[in-house]
Amino acid sequence: MIAVLITPRGERQEAIPRNGVAFTVRELQDMVDGYIDIVDIDDELVMVFDVDGNEKDKLFNKKATEILRKAHEGEPDFGDFVSGNAVVCKNHMIKP
Repeated sequence: MIAVLITPRGERQEAIPRNGVAFTVRELQDMVDGYIDIVDIDDELVMVFDVDGNEKDKLFNKKATEILRKAHEGEPDFGDFVSGNAVVCKNHMIKP
């Protein structure tokens, strides 16, 4: 799987790490324009988004929010929504 950048307008763009293997934290911060939050979607996939996107009045990202809520369906305390850009990638594509 190639990483995908999901914009608030629902556009999907291929995202490729500069080194071709794994994203640095800085690369991810640049893509989401802020400090990152990383949330599991399943055993292999994660979503990365601006942890402060909601407070920064970024545009609501409906598609990213739908993906995240579906992944965490049934979890009573999970009410997050995504604002701004989001990146979906395999968890091994992020450098520690």
